[in-house]
Order: sequence, then structure tokens, then C-alpha cells
Amino acid sequence: MDSSLMNEAPSKAPAGGVTVLGMHRSGTSAVTQLLHRMGLAAGRDRRLDRGGDANPGGFWEVQALTRIDERVLRALGGEWSAPPELPSGWELDTRLASIARSAIRTFARKMPLSEAWVWKDPRLCLLLPFWRSLNVQVAAHILIVRNPLEVALSLRARDGMPLPVSFALWERYTRSALELSISTPTLVADLDSVARDVPEWTAMASAWLAELSILGGPDTDISSARSFDPSLRHARRTLNDLRECPNVSSGQVSLYEWLLRNEGAHALGVSQDLPTASRSMTPLLVERRESRLALREYRDRWPHRARRYAMNGLVGVRDLALCPSQPRSRVRRAS
Repeated sequence: MDSSLMNEAPSKAPAGGVTVLGMHRSGTSAVTQLLHRMGLAAGRDRRLDRGGDANPGGFWEVQALTRIDERVLRALGGEWSAPPELPSGWELDTRLASIARSAIRTFARKMPLSEAWVWKDPRLCLLLPFWRSLNVQVAAHILIVRNPLEVALSLRARDGMPLPVSFALWERYTRSALELSISTPTLVADLDSVARDVPEWTAMASAWLAELSILGGPDTDISSARSFDPSLRHARRTLNDLRECPNVSSGQVSLYEWLLRNEGAHALGVSQDLPTASRSMTPLLVERRESRLALREYRDRWPHRARRYAMNGLVGVRDLALCPSQPRSRVRRAS
């Protein structure tokens, strides 16, 4: 990436920014809604992705920034469900130069520069270095942890994603978020703990943010912070359920157990004494990425019916809906 782009970046980073990190389907949307109701701005113009049947409470993502993150992943040969390899220094890749210029302008337009903000996009688990290279600074992270079996079952129900791939994605996103948390105050939040007692968790989070001078203080009005509807959590599973699942690796179980032990606030990021990575994680994601690249390369050459069946079978209905060359009406019939 052209180093002159740094001259275009905001000279003053937004004050008190908080990123909500966590794998897709981990409850990051619900927690972002809580933080917004606690007083953090969720985007300057309030144009958020409010979701639909897949997420009735809304995704709470700034759509323009989410699109940029997906552009970054695609420029590097991947996407959210098939992330690319990101070697050291990847954020300076020349393929990202034009995206970086757009990212600088979009961030300045969509996020407030003079008030505390919250920004949620699971892709940030992978892409924080790109935004840091543009002088977007983050005051704190909140990492949401959900039982990976619940995540995998939710992705299978929504996207038709195979469980082993979902577990690999969960591990990749989670490990990356932990690695990128170094030197930044980070709150590890178990979704079950949050949902069990929303007022208690909100009060704790509010006090933590006040200590960091991100929120005003203990008198912050959090009475409206209600976003957890138990009926929306269809895939409730226990730790024992996860241990007994034949599709999960021992490394993934160990990582989840490690996260539960490390729940709470970490002043300088989360300790990096992580369990050993699963040997199956990288091969599964490489295979997924190659399949997605092949589909994108050839889909426009196929008859509409063949394209619809192939995409539906290999990448899931929601991915099919995100495919820009596919008409909406055909997406509905495919599901």
C-alpha cells in the first residue's frame, strides 16, 4: 500500500473507540446494541444493518464499513467465510491501495470524530491491522465468546455450512482476535454470562469503560439496555455437548475452555499462552477458499439453474443471496 495514504488518514483518531470482536453468530450484535444503549455511538448517521429473519434484533453493523471489509478480504483472495492467509505486513499490500482511500473517507463520514463510538464487524477479528495502518485507533476491545457448537449449529441453520468448517472458522477468527488484542484493554465476555444477568453485566462493562474514560461514569443511564430475547437463541448447548461432538477438534475444545477461564478484563490485551492450534483448521479453510474462488471464477459461465444448485449446495443460501450476479427471485426459489 502507498505510504502516502497515511497523509490522507485522519490526523485525530476518533476518541474512545470500542470494537466488538467475535466470530459470526457469537452474539456480537446483541452486545453492540447493549453498548449503544449505554451511550456509545454506533455510527454517525445511524444507518445500520438491522438484519432480517437471520438476525431479528439487527446486525448492528455500519453497512458501508462492512462492505469495505469484505472488499479487503476479496482483494486478498478470500471472503468472510473463507478468509485469506494474512502474513505479516499484509495490510500494506498494494492491492489494497484504492480500497484504503475509500476506507479513509468512509470511516470519517460514517463514524463520529468527537464522541465515544462502538464498531462491530466480525471481520475486524482479521482486519484490524488494515484500519490501524490508516490511523484508526481503538481504545478498547470487547471479545464475545460463545460456545463454538452453538456457533456452528447457527451457521448450519442459516448458511448450510458444514460443522467442521464452522469450527475451523470459529478458531481462526478467535485466535486472530486474541493475537490482535495485544497492548489494548480487552474485555472477554462469555455470551452465557451476559445473557444470564444483563443488568449486572452492563453495570460491570459500564464501570470498566468509565475507568478507561470512554464512558462518563457510574451514573450512565443503562436502564434501556435490554437486548437478549432467550427465544432467539435456538442452539443452546453445554460444554459437555461440545466435548461430545465428533466434528470438533480437541484443540478447539481446549481454546473454548481457555477463554472461559480468562473471562473478564485484561488491561494490556489477553495473554497469549493459547492452546496449540488444531491441525485441521488451516487445511479446511484452504479447501473452502479454493472452492469459493473456483465458484466465483466460473459461475457466470453456467446456466442459471446449474449455478443456483451448485452455489446452494456448496456455500449456503445466504452466500448465494450475497452473490451480486444472482437475481433476487432466483435466490428465493433456491431456498
